[in-house]
Amino acid sequence: MKKVFLILLLTAISRLVFAWEFTPAVDLTGSIAYPYTSVDKELQKKISGAVDAAGSFMVNTDFLPQLWFIPTATLNYASTAQPLNIDDERFLFSQWLDAYISYGFNYEMNPGKWELRLRGFYRKDFSQQTADEVVGKGLYDYHDGGFYFENINMFSLGEAGNEATIGIKYTDRRFPNYKTLVSDPEVKLIIGENTNPNTYTKEKDSLSYNIYISDDIRWGNSNWFTNLEYSYEYTPYVEQKVIYTGGELADEKRIDKISRLTLEVPYYADDYTSVSFGYGLTVKLTNQNYNDQLGTTEVEDDKFIKNYYNYMGHNLNFSINYGIPDLIIRGQTTTAVISLALEVINYSTRYAKDSEGLYKPDLQKDNNYTVSLDLKNSIFEWWDVFINASFTDYNSNMQYETFGLYNYSYFTAGLGSSISF
Repeated sequence: MKKVFLILLLTAISRLVFAWEFTPAVDLTGSIAYPYTSVDKELQKKISGAVDAAGSFMVNTDFLPQLWFIPTATLNYASTAQPLNIDDERFLFSQWLDAYISYGFNYEMNPGKWELRLRGFYRKDFSQQTADEVVGKGLYDYHDGGFYFENINMFSLGEAGNEATIGIKYTDRRFPNYKTLVSDPEVKLIIGENTNPNTYTKEKDSLSYNIYISDDIRWGNSNWFTNLEYSYEYTPYVEQKVIYTGGELADEKRIDKISRLTLEVPYYADDYTSVSFGYGLTVKLTNQNYNDQLGTTEVEDDKFIKNYYNYMGHNLNFSINYGIPDLIIRGQTTTAVISLALEVINYSTRYAKDSEGLYKPDLQKDNNYTVSLDLKNSIFEWWDVFINASFTDYNSNMQYETFGLYNYSYFTAGLGSSISF
């Protein structure tokens, strides 16, 4: 009896191990670049580099052929100065490293029509702000943990094929090295307890609850597609208290609410030629205020700004892909990609400052744009080489840049290669 049981057990194990359907995928990209910025010459390097790596695999068994286990891992590194936004303030970082891991399941309730997805994820982000800052000890390093769940339905309405998604996402973000200047006991004795910003180290830690809905539409056989997505994000801060007149802190915590609406309309003529239009609307509302002491000790000249982080943002993007035969290698087609992105941000209560830190009568308004050119050539089906150039101009009526950068240009030219298998 034991022998029969052992044979059955080994048979079951062998079926579990050897009947798996295993689908791996790996993408590797490496490049070198020449950067130029109109500010902070210390961040410029004659040659800098970037590496992007992504790996994943899909596994299922004969026991549950509609259940897929899908772990993924991505790693992105750049030694080129990176402009990154931290709490609506832009900074340049001399090095940037981001590692992301996700793990979860896809279950095909009805193959080709209905699918459920559940993922957990973890992200670790390192941002080196100055050349002498130790990587891993950066002030703005953070880590994310959380999960998301999605319900996907595929269906047709007339000649239009639809893939509709409804999802929820939870993120816990922590800044382990963040410490405000006013959290220093010696500084507290000089400027007092009730000042701006909050006088503790965890003011940027937050939770995020996000719900989103999207629809990917293919319009028959016309090669026109449409993606429409709306999301709502509710973000309470773990410790950051609301600031009131005089810099006093209330018992209530800061809460941000962000609504996003995006529309993408691409058209694919063939493997090399396409065009894409996009628009995005972002509305951010917050209960956090700002008490500006204007660098003085006189209370009379303090400027109190309610809902300091409220804004409405508009994004426009346009790109053209075009195939050019024999441009780089005879007998092969090179894909040229020209892209333009425009961003306009209007703050609803925040007034702009001049270079001396005095307030203007105008509300702050940021106008940013990026134009880029990429040339990509496939040596083999799995191996590409590329040349790219990108220019970004950040422009704002906020001229006071003690706490962030609002006005500068940023240019990179690069050469690289990528493989996928």
